[in-house]
Amino acid sequence: MLLEDDVVDAVAEFITQHGWTIESIAHATEHGDDIVATKGNEVLRVEAKGSGSSRGHSARFGKTFTSGQVHTHVAVAVLRAMTWVSQSQSTRAAIALPDDQAHRSRIERVDAALRRLHIGVFWVTEGRAVSVDAPWRLD
Repeated sequence: MLLEDDVVDAVAEFITQHGWTIESIAHATEHGDDIVATKGNEVLRVEAKGSGSSRGHSARFGKTFTSGQVHTHVAVAVLRAMTWVSQSQSTRAAIALPDDQAHRSRIERVDAALRRLHIGVFWVTEGRAVSVDAPWRLD
């Protein structure tokens, strides 16, 4: 199971390997954009979600999220990315999610809209391999 911090760390490492500089990272217990990176004059903001709760006091700690929770988390991530796009056309916006059926099925429903809005999706496997599906190039 990938926690949000696992997704954040894997994507931060991945984008660094593609020439981006990490300006800030906010892990699950911190406020702010999960990842803010720059490359020249370009800014990339990423909202990440995990597949289970990282909060020890949560009733779902150590368990994967339910279908309803995944639905809500993806919706929240997409809204955050849409907000960034609305605020600045020069900002690249993306969400980062576990590469599993629950998350992929949600994104398949809105993939065309995400592309029209220029919102990318980073996929992170259990082994922390990262791929990106975006209407823009990372390099």
